[in-house]
Amino acid sequence: MTKLSKTQRDRLILLALATGILAVFVWNDVDTQREALAQKKRHLGEALQTIHTSARQSALTNKLQQDLQASVAAIRRAESNMPAGDIYRWVINRLVELPTANGVELATVEPPEISETSIFPRLPYRTGVFFVTGSAYYHELGAFIAQAENTFPHLRVRRLELESKNSSFSAADSQAEPDDEKLLFRLELSFLIRTNSVLPGLSVSALR
Repeated sequence: MTKLSKTQRDRLILLALATGILAVFVWNDVDTQREALAQKKRHLGEALQTIHTSARQSALTNKLQQDLQASVAAIRRAESNMPAGDIYRWVINRLVELPTANGVELATVEPPEISETSIFPRLPYRTGVFFVTGSAYYHELGAFIAQAENTFPHLRVRRLELESKNSSFSAADSQAEPDDEKLLFRLELSFLIRTNSVLPGLSVSALR
């Protein structure tokens, strides 16, 4: 084995030290770059999460806006069909205009008794109660009541009294021709009266 001179040994030692120092610098640089890359990945993940969250919130906001718009439109339609102004005239006209009213003989429609509503929370509506008397066949009266409640969701039948029309005949009229099986009826109806809109000046765009 060739023996190295002192100068050669010193050069080898310097080369080894230089290589070691260079390796340390390279390792530190790689480690720094690796940490920077990991940090960038974390930031990217946070950014993507933010984007996904924003997208979900945007979709939820759009859904809520659509639901709100549908609710506002439904309330507007319901209020447009509620009594307002001359309540007595409104009641008479609306009942007579029902197609099923053709088979019902309305004798009297009493003026409504109007009072404050007991609905909670307080809404800009009042309550009206009125009585209707007349005569009709059983199936015609049933169709009339059903159509009235379906046409006016704010209207309810509170009480119904029925009596056979023939039972009102006196003994002197016993020879008279009975009016088949018609019934005399007395209806107590209640309904909501619009005094103002429950959504005054409200628009969907104003809530965005």
